[in-house]
Amino acid sequence: MATKLPFHIPVRVSAELLELIRSLLESQPSNAAITLREVRRAAQEDRFVRLEEGELSHPQDRTALLIEIDVLISEHGEEMPAAVFLHAPPA
Repeated sequence: MATKLPFHIPVRVSAELLELIRSLLESQPSNAAITLREVRRAAQEDRFVRLEEGELSHPQDRTALLIEIDVLISEHGEEMPAAVFLHAPPA
């Protein structure tokens, strides 16, 4: 379960990014924080990125996801907890 953070980031993120963040958070111990840097690393390695059950993402989808994460990192820093974006409306 994601930790409720005391602030809200008013951005829209893709459904693919939301799914990646959820997958990473579910794979970690409950007290572990996942940062945008770790989300980017997972996307770069194509871990957990699925469009539907068992379907790997297309390389162009992964590139778009990496660009989206890079924009978030440039705006909020690579140490920003990824859980913040779980409450963002999908793009």
